[in-house]
Amino acid sequence: MSAKKYKVALSFAGEQRDYVEKVANSLKEKGVDFFYDRNNEIEMWGGSLVEYFEKVFKNESDYIVLFLSKEYAEKAWPSFEREVALGRWIFEKRCIFPVRFDKTEIPGLPDTISYLNIKNLSPEELADAIMTKIGIKYDTAKEKTMQTEKSVDFRVPKKKVNINPYKERNNFIAFVTKELERRCEVVDGLDFYSEDVGDKVSVRILSQGDDLYSIDIHKNGLSNDNGVSFSYGQGSLQASGFNAHGNFEWDTEKEEVVLNYTNFSVFKNGEEKITFLEYCDQVWDTIIELLE
Repeated sequence: MSAKKYKVALSFAGEQRDYVEKVANSLKEKGVDFFYDRNNEIEMWGGSLVEYFEKVFKNESDYIVLFLSKEYAEKAWPSFEREVALGRWIFEKRCIFPVRFDKTEIPGLPDTISYLNIKNLSPEELADAIMTKIGIKYDTAKEKTMQTEKSVDFRVPKKKVNINPYKERNNFIAFVTKELERRCEVVDGLDFYSEDVGDKVSVRILSQGDDLYSIDIHKNGLSNDNGVSFSYGQGSLQASGFNAHGNFEWDTEKEEVVLNYTNFSVFKNGEEKITFLEYCDQVWDTIIELLE
């Protein structure tokens, strides 16, 4: 279990409170320890907000979600929270998860920090994405992921987590499509298209209006209906059939859900298990090689 008070803290401007509060409610339902200002109004009452927020965003939270917007860039308290978070980022590169309401430039935030575009995410989907990123994604998340609080001086078995493979498949498809779309947005000449056609999700990466790379993510495995299968290739897909398939499982070493895949010939490494982000990285490397 994390030594910090909160697994994640939410930093936002008041104009986006309606959306953020729905994210907070979803995190609460799933058992996540998180900071959302309205949950702590009595604790903050009468104290120094500068000291309180600095403590929360600097020392008491494992991760920080920044809800970026025009108002977030302009207002005093979000700017203060952002400065504290960026001070941590210098030493902890993976502590900040930005999400964008618009394309406003945020002072001090490096362009190299990747973000999610909120326009295509419901509050519940964003809460699931946050939980995917921090490795907690279950209605009983707190109970299933907590390490024993008792200090011991001997080896204990790593905690096993039961997952819902159907839900993880949906999480995987949502993550992959949104992450590839986000990356395409920052490369001139690239465009992204995806369509859910029932039994599969078709993803197309276009360059100058033509198909550069195509992926069909099928909502079934080769030997079961709770896995995933892939058809992929350069340009348009001309033939039916699968290039790869996989199942979802909890990895006790990485402490998150991974894709246990077979025959991913598009990838150049010999790993058998990859995270959702590693999958995107491998696909993206192939796309960039086609461009170069």
